[in-house]
Amino acid sequence: MNTKLYFLIAWIFILFGIAIRFYFQFISWTFNGDEINLGINIIEKSFRELLLPLERGQSAPPLFLLLMKFFSLFGKPELTLKILTFITSSLTLPLFYKIIKRKKEKIYLLALGLLCFSPFVITNSLTLKHYSFDLFFIVLGFIIINYKRSSYTLIIFSILFCLCSNIGPFFCLSSIILILNQANFSRFNRFHLRSILFLAVGPIVYFIYFIYFINQEGADELRAFMQDYWEEAFAPLNLDFIKWFLIRVKGLGFYFFTSYLLIDIFLLLISFIGIVANLIEKNKNEIIHKILKNYLIIISIHLVLSSLKLYPFSDRLYLYLAPFLYISLTKGILTCLNIFNSSLLKKKIKLKYRFHYISFILLIIMIYQIPYKDNDVKNTISEIRNYNDDIYITQKSKASISLWFELTKDRNVQKILEKSNILDIEVLPEKNAFILSRQQLKFGHQKETSLPEIEIQFLLSEKKIKLVQTFIGYKLYIFKP
Repeated sequence: MNTKLYFLIAWIFILFGIAIRFYFQFISWTFNGDEINLGINIIEKSFRELLLPLERGQSAPPLFLLLMKFFSLFGKPELTLKILTFITSSLTLPLFYKIIKRKKEKIYLLALGLLCFSPFVITNSLTLKHYSFDLFFIVLGFIIINYKRSSYTLIIFSILFCLCSNIGPFFCLSSIILILNQANFSRFNRFHLRSILFLAVGPIVYFIYFIYFINQEGADELRAFMQDYWEEAFAPLNLDFIKWFLIRVKGLGFYFFTSYLLIDIFLLLISFIGIVANLIEKNKNEIIHKILKNYLIIISIHLVLSSLKLYPFSDRLYLYLAPFLYISLTKGILTCLNIFNSSLLKKKIKLKYRFHYISFILLIIMIYQIPYKDNDVKNTISEIRNYNDDIYITQKSKASISLWFELTKDRNVQKILEKSNILDIEVLPEKNAFILSRQQLKFGHQKETSLPEIEIQFLLSEKKIKLVQTFIGYKLYIFKP
């Protein structure tokens, strides 16, 4: 593949990836429950209050909250609160391309394509949480650490990363460890010392804020809530760790690759080969080697903090691992192909492979899956508000819709809440009526959903209701007595 074609394909991936993000963020958009709860905190609290423990079981890095508060001041919050995560999610793509384009092997386009089109990455990088900042800053950090290391750049970057993302201190600490390893102590000089000191500024500022935060009213209650909520995401300090770790690895394949178990296992094995190949290769100064080494230290820090119940290791909280997994997979594929070629050349047979065939198959699997934020209250309300018959809603539906009303103060939502009745299977309607129920989408394929609510299961078994329309996260039935 020549350079011009490589450049063209890369930017097609990037622009298409940005277009998909724009569609899901501003056209076919929605908020999940966590986003709404955090959004209400951002809107209702002052800038100073956002530096204190939040309500509704929410938490986020301080600078992230302040930036979101600033954007929320302009226009409708359900739109303005989406701008910054869209920007960071989109900027991550060309930044990642800046890293992989330095590789002579064009197969690294696969890693870029996976990052552009992964449903898990798209969904969680657009969420009203700091996960997009985790991913954006870690990719930016690799560029700054490997290509540009001026004094002011490192100080500003380390502070911004640590105050916008909980992963910031992990990255700064791992980079300091790698600098010490690179200097090998005997060759330690002023340049290494300055780099370490400048990278340490961010974690120090973060630590000062953390001490201030945990001594505020409500911090103990929030910590207890978080430890209970994320209980399964904390690593056990006994033999159960092996089972726990294998479940986490399975989750990595499920979220970052596909929802097909056998394919996930195969791709994870290829990724593991890529990690091993990277660690044993001779060129220790090569950027991919440095990045994967840095990631392994960061993961180790994350696992240690998880075992101490300080930071959970689970699905959306490890979104920042996407470049690591996609680079490792690409490296693994390249390693396997080189091994096959070497063995075949001994028999004077040359295996001609086209990496874009592999890329095409994996990307099709990716695109077949869909982003899974499944609380499309806006379009659900706009569809059902014109129904003239009585409307009944389940308790779960009411809870989700009421939460959306708290965020948006939408009059149409208010009218539906006032017009509708709560479904009670003990007192069923006496005439034809519509019933709106909550039914969540599972991550993976479009037709996979959770089980209907208990009331709906009962009415379906009695054949008293019939499905009329399906929305993202909701189903509308008609009841006939």
